[in-house]
Amino acid sequence: MSDQTKKRRREATIEAPSLEEIGVPFARRQRLDDGSEGRSVKSVENWSTDQVAERLRDHGVGDDILQLFRENKIAGRHLAGLSKGDLTDMGVRAVGTQKDVLETVKTILSQCRKKELEKVKIIGSLSNCNLGRL
Repeated sequence: MSDQTKKRRREATIEAPSLEEIGVPFARRQRLDDGSEGRSVKSVENWSTDQVAERLRDHGVGDDILQLFRENKIAGRHLAGLSKGDLTDMGVRAVGTQKDVLETVKTILSQCRKKELEKVKIIGSLSNCNLGRL
């Protein structure tokens, strides 16, 4: 599809421009596409158990807790509703550890929400610029 065709289609459907079209460098586009940068709450909900464990490890959660998350098949869709009772049921007995894990989960979700809002603001402002040309 030619660039002109893409442009006409986007203008007709009020579609936001691609990351390439707005000049985002290739390496950053790759990170955004593969989810290693700018993970959103929506993408968190699609994380596998291993992806959840990877992110928890990135935030300093120990291997013993990561193993419990894997054994209990805690995927991304479970994170927002994770409770102290769930951690107790999983075998995390220490109250301090429970609080640390819940705070880490809260931090991950908060960071993802913030990054998603930033992406929406950028795309929204670009879309608004395109609306004036229709």
